Amino acid sequence: MSNRMRVRIFRSENTKHSAEALQNGGIQEEEYALIYGGTVPAADPEEVLALFHQQHPPGFTGHALSVGDVMQICDGTQAGWYLCDQTGLQKIRFNPEKALHDNMLRILICEPGTEPYEAEIPDTLKGLQSVVGGRIEPIYFDPQNEAIIYCDEEFLFKGYMPNRIVGDCLVHGTFLIVGDGVNEEGELISVSLTDEQVSRYTEEFRYPLIKIVDLEEMDILGFLQM
Repeated sequence: MSNRMRVRIFRSENTKHSAEALQNGGIQEEEYALIYGGTVPAADPEEVLALFHQQHPPGFTGHALSVGDVMQICDGTQAGWYLCDQTGLQKIRFNPEKALHDNMLRILICEPGTEPYEAEIPDTLKGLQSVVGGRIEPIYFDPQNEAIIYCDEEFLFKGYMPNRIVGDCLVHGTFLIVGDGVNEEGELISVSLTDEQVSRYTEEFRYPLIKIVDLEEMDILGFLQM
């Protein structure tokens, strides 16, 4: 898909601070936390802003972008930091190293018809469910059990588009890949993917299914004569 931009969203829970920042022409990064990162279908920052008002990308669980929120365009000619204000967006300076990055998972998202893309989502059940569109169902695919796939457990009943073949299963709809770890109590938990895992799984799932044709419903003779 063309016209896709890699973005990150930072938000401050201190609404008073956000209002003061607009008046003073500066913000304190320590007041902000990363709440989303991913690749969205947009061609410029204004389209990104409109997208977050119209629909939420997979993995975004917050409310629509509002005054005080900070958007990062990660690459391209329009790369930079943008502050949402009452009139739209204004370009600013922002140091992400000072912001909070707690409780976030680094994952890969596989949507039908697109290559996998990296995302940062909240490490919560709601965050995982927001990617797949419903209750999560695990698919164990990695021989070393270092990662797991989550899809919508009801994908066969919801009319989702065919996506990719995982093992013996044709998965429909969007799914995600996340690291599979163990905490100090020996409980299985989700963990962020490593650089090596992101590279490996991106290549493994790079190519989506292109087209599925129902031969019983199509005009076979007309097709052969094309």
